Amino acid sequence: ARVVEVLGGKGVRDVAIGVRTHAQRSFDGFTCLLLLGVRTAADDEEGSFSVRYYAIDALKLRNSVPLLAPALRSPHVSVVVHSADRVLLALRRDFGIALPSLFDTGRCALALDWHHY
Repeated sequence: ARVVEVLGGKGVRDVAIGVRTHAQRSFDGFTCLLLLGVRTAADDEEGSFSVRYYAIDALKLRNSVPLLAPALRSPHVSVVVHSADRVLLALRRDFGIALPSLFDTGRCALALDWHHY
């Protein structure tokens, strides 16, 4: 509930998302863990930010994860993901969350010819 309050609050600028899945003895696999980094503009000083990190047990909180969708789809929030193909698949398959826009650091690394990332 706390992460939903933070994401829905004023000043959220960026959200980085990581997904950990498990596929042993499962055809499609399933999401076990969501990792979020949330950067929020501080109210006290212009240009300052605070960052908070969250690890969400997606097995225990499976029914609550879709509550993150409205904040992640906000046009005021930049969503950053590495290797978004797998993340987008897992979010849509397991929670019905679709992200209309994001920045994929994996594709950026390929475009810059940084194959070691």
